[in-house]
Amino acid sequence: MGELITKMDMLLKDMTLVKARQTEVIESVKFYGDKIDEFNEQMEKVRCYVTTVDGLEHELMVVKKTCSSLKSEVEEMKQTSRSNNIEICGVQERKNENIIEVLKKIGHE
Repeated sequence: MGELITKMDMLLKDMTLVKARQTEVIESVKFYGDKIDEFNEQMEKVRCYVTTVDGLEHELMVVKKTCSSLKSEVEEMKQTSRSNNIEICGVQERKNENIIEVLKKIGHE
């Protein structure tokens, strides 16, 4: 009978250790579960950032194309503007002169 009690005591101690270990395992699983939840939240934020960056890259590409198109248009306008200009050499420029009159005089000479 004494041997049975000793075995029961040992079994009780083993059960207590198993419960303690089980509690530790449960706490560990909960801790790592929380870490996984945090990681998933961060991954969702990263996905949102990536989506935003993708949108901004597309927008930047559109803006670059528009800028390039506008530069070409401005250059064309400059060329057109220059094609209508006349440069007269050898005639002094005077303040408040009437350019039409100057051209008429040059034309009659």
